[in-house]
Amino acid sequence: MITPMNIRTATTLDDCTAITELVRAHISYEKSSTVVPDDWAERIIRLIRSNRLVLLIAFVEGHAAGFASMTTDVATWTGTTFAHLDTLFVSDEHRGEGLGRVLIDAVAAQAHSAGINELQWQTPVWNEAAIRFY
Repeated sequence: MITPMNIRTATTLDDCTAITELVRAHISYEKSSTVVPDDWAERIIRLIRSNRLVLLIAFVEGHAAGFASMTTDVATWTGTTFAHLDTLFVSDEHRGEGLGRVLIDAVAAQAHSAGINELQWQTPVWNEAAIRFY
């Protein structure tokens, strides 16, 4: 069953600030030692405003429950643009509720609306749940 949610594109500093803890949770889940910079939200909103990043946030009952981000790149061999699903993360308490599928579909729709027909992503080989999901 899909949990009632609201997915929207991040457009403000407050939007970015709202997912800072989710970013930290994602880093921990991925077993990374990366430290989120103190000015992370400011960096991300600059990337969004310069059209280098699309950030989608899933809200459940008014709280950020997941997010996905998309960048674009160019395939040198063909000279075509493709979208890259840089991040897809759903908080522990909302996994299995359909948020991941809705977020990935929203990223694909963003790519399509930008005239991009290919979406690429990668996931660590140890993340069997993500591999099954994709």
